[in-house]
Amino acid sequence: MVRSILWGIFVFLVGLCLVIWSNQAGEILLKALGVFMILSAVIIVVYGLSTNSYMDLKGMSLISISSAVLFLIVGLLLLIKTGFFMEFIGLVLGILLVLYGLLQLYVSVRNSKGIQGRFWFFLVPALALVGGIVFCFFPKYNIYVLCIVFGICLMLLGASEVWMSFKVRALAKRLRTAAQQEADAIRAEKKKISKQIGGLMKQGKKEEAEAIKAKVADNTRL
Repeated sequence: MVRSILWGIFVFLVGLCLVIWSNQAGEILLKALGVFMILSAVIIVVYGLSTNSYMDLKGMSLISISSAVLFLIVGLLLLIKTGFFMEFIGLVLGILLVLYGLLQLYVSVRNSKGIQGRFWFFLVPALALVGGIVFCFFPKYNIYVLCIVFGICLMLLGASEVWMSFKVRALAKRLRTAAQQEADAIRAEKKKISKQIGGLMKQGKKEEAEAIKAKVADNTRL
């Protein structure tokens, strides 16, 4: 339970940081990706030279060399030309949104004929189309917008995780209390019946006491 709460708080704080520092977050993410790709290229080369089948560069397969070179070039470009890649990724996202909006509008036109309230079929495609056009004209801000949106999603996810953890904790507490109350009631009832049977035995009413015992045994089996 505590782990879920701490995880929710962590996710919320990460989302909050993305929203507050959205300008720097995009650049940091792209540079981190660049470092990762450079390290991947180094690992490919080191692994290729260290294995028995790759004793030298000539022994390395063409795919391994090509992958290492590609990772190295892209990683360096991400570190050097971070702003360019931010605009490029934003432009690609804008184009994809435009294509998605146009495709969904075409599908909506074909499938919503004669349906009441067909306006709602066109709402999401229209928003995607408008958003894609805006992204195409202002590609450099797309990463910032995505960081903000992603940060808000993380904040909502973290907050919901913490809220659900407290709800589950409260429910578990109620269930434990109810189970304890039921157990106490059963013990009290058994104690009461035992006293009743003991009283009957003292009075010499053995048949009545045995009848109560049999009734209790039948209820227990049920």
